[in-house]
Formats: sequence, structure tokens, C-alpha cells
Amino acid sequence: MQDNTLTIAARIVNDAQLIAKSTLEEGRIKANEIISRAQMDADIYITTAEAEIERLTTEVIRQKRSATLSDVRKLILKAKKEAIDKAFIKAQEILMQLPNQKYLELIKGMLNYAENNDTVLIYKNEKRLITKKFIDAVALIRGIKLNVDFMENNDLERGIKLVSDNVEKDCTISTELSALRADLELDLLDVLFKPNE
Repeated sequence: MQDNTLTIAARIVNDAQLIAKSTLEEGRIKANEIISRAQMDADIYITTAEAEIERLTTEVIRQKRSATLSDVRKLILKAKKEAIDKAFIKAQEILMQLPNQKYLELIKGMLNYAENNDTVLIYKNEKRLITKKFIDAVALIRGIKLNVDFMENNDLERGIKLVSDNVEKDCTISTELSALRADLELDLLDVLFKPNE
């Protein structure tokens, strides 16, 4: 019986070894499946993350480029506006220093805005140049009557003001240039800001 017992014991041990080997093999297969699935999930995650990083990098570069282009456009706009400002300042300087005859021609043009019985206001420091006689001669040519009065000196301004029925028409050089600028600025900006130039 001892042989039988040994045979049964050997068989139990052998069966246990086969079961253990089979369980171990099944565990390895399951572990490999889990590892394989985890590796596929990790590969998908890495690919998705790389694509997202690429997309975000492209977006950041696009935004930075757009912001830089916007800053450049602002600088160009500022430079062109400064150029317009300087041109009008220079024009005012030139007009302020016109020779007397040309200045009187300019005043004569300003008097075209006058209506019958308007009062022409002249800066006191210009009354020797813009005389009542000059105003009367222009009025005579236009067939209207103009009154003359004087306003306080302004060393920074030249020109006249026309007053009628408590309405004042400012025909000073700075006002005329401001009106001219308002009329021309859009055209000037069109010229200065033509695309691709």
C-alpha cells in the first residue's frame, strides 16, 4: 500500500504541478494581455498628447505672430499719424510766416466767408497790416458792408474772425488748417496706408 500511496502522492504532486503550471501560464497570458492593452492605451495617450502639444504650439505661435503684427501695425500707424501731424505743423509755420502780400491774399480769401454787416475781428498786433481800408476794399468788391473791430493780441495765432448775429466764424490759421485736416485726413490716410506699400 505504500507504493499506492506513493503513486497517489506522486500523482497529486504531478497534478498540482500541472495546475500550477497551467495557472502560471494563464496568469502570464492575462498579464501580457493587460500589459499589451496598457501599452496600446499609453501609445494612444502619447499620440494624442503629442498632437495636442503640436496644436497648442501652433496656436501659441499664431497668437504671438498676430500680436507682433498688430504691434507693428500700431507702430506704423503711429509713425504715419506723426508724419501727418508734422506736415500740418510745418504748414502752419509756413502760413504764420507768409510775406505780407501773400498773407493779405489769404485774408482776402477768408473774407469770402463774410456776409453783409458782419464784423471782422482783427488781432490788435495785425491792425497795421489788415487795415480798415483793406477790409473796405474787399467788401466793396464783394458788394457788402463789413464792420471792423479788434481782439486781444495772440502771438501764436494769425487770421480773422467773422461775427454776425452773435455767431462767430473762426477764420484763424489754426482753425482753417484744422478744418482742412479734417477734410483731407481720410484721403491722406488712404494714400499713406495703401496695402502692400
